[in-house]
Amino acid sequence: MNEKTTALKTAIRSRLQARPVPAEDSERARALRYATAPEMFVPVLSTRFGPGYARRLRRELVPVYQATHALLHRLSYAQRLTPADLQDAVANWQRADHYLARARRLPRTYAGARARLIARDNESVAREVLEVLAARLNRAA
Repeated sequence: MNEKTTALKTAIRSRLQARPVPAEDSERARALRYATAPEMFVPVLSTRFGPGYARRLRRELVPVYQATHALLHRLSYAQRLTPADLQDAVANWQRADHYLARARRLPRTYAGARARLIARDNESVAREVLEVLAARLNRAA
């Protein structure tokens, strides 16, 4: 390892140690425990994509997360549903599943945990969009 890598690891360790530990019964603590559970991980991609990959992925996830919530809002209050709405919902769920698969390969760092939380929430909301759509279509039939 070179000096730059060693300095970066030291800075990350000091920042992680300086963060306050959340109370055990808080929602944030439960979410962080869930995001860092062993089943949420597959082999790490950080060596392949370099440092800062978790932060870059989180920045990619924010507009996708907002688009998923906007789609849920739009389909919840739509007067009529079209085949394009169904295609949008399925494409949105596939995109959310893709980002969740990418987020599961992040290292166990604070940035990785935050990206996994956003990706997991985005995937659950995308699944909820499909459930809302199915309920509306079943009610109409």
